[in-house]
Amino acid sequence: MYCVVLDATTKDKWAVIFYNNAHAALMFVPLIGIFETQIIIEHQAKLRNPLFWFWMTVAALLGSFVGVAAVTQLKLTSPLSHNVIGNAKGAAQSIVGAYIWRTPLTLHGVIGLGTVLGGSLLYAYCRLQEKKSESKSGSGKTKNNGKEASELEANGNQHSKEQLEEYDTTRRHDNDGGSNKGHASSL
Repeated sequence: MYCVVLDATTKDKWAVIFYNNAHAALMFVPLIGIFETQIIIEHQAKLRNPLFWFWMTVAALLGSFVGVAAVTQLKLTSPLSHNVIGNAKGAAQSIVGAYIWRTPLTLHGVIGLGTVLGGSLLYAYCRLQEKKSESKSGSGKTKNNGKEASELEANGNQHSKEQLEEYDTTRRHDNDGGSNKGHASSL
C-alpha cells in the first residue's frame, strides 16, 4: 500500500511529506508505547505539563521542516547527492559535538570522519567540474530525437537532466540498431 500511495503522489512533494509524517506517527507511537513503557510510567506527571507538549510540538515542526528540506533537495539534486550531503552533515555534526563536549576521538573515528568529509569534498569537486564542462560544451541542453530539452519541459514534461540524457542515449542506441557500445544503456 505504501508504494501505491507514494507512486500516486510523486509529483506532489507536500503529499509525500504528509504521508511520510503520517506513517511515522502510526509506526512510532505504538513502538514507543511498547519499548518505553517503564519510562512513560516513571515520568507520567511530566506528560501532563503543557511546557513538555509545547517543546514536543516545536520538535515535531522542526522535524517536518527537515522533511520539506529533504524532499526539496531530492527534487533539485540527485538521490546520490542527497545521500552524500547527509553523510557529510553527520560527520560535521560529530566533529562539532566532539569539540563542544570535549569528547576524545579515537584514531579510527578520526580516519572515518576524514574519509567521509574527504569523499564528500571530492564528490562536490567532481560535480562542480562536471557542471563546468557541461556549460563549456554548449547550452547544456540535451537533444532528444530532434527536440531540445527545453521543448520537452515546455510541453509539461518535467524531467531531470539525467532522465533526458538517458532518453537521448537510449534513442541513439535504438536508432543505431544496438551497435552503440560506448553508452551506458548498452552496458
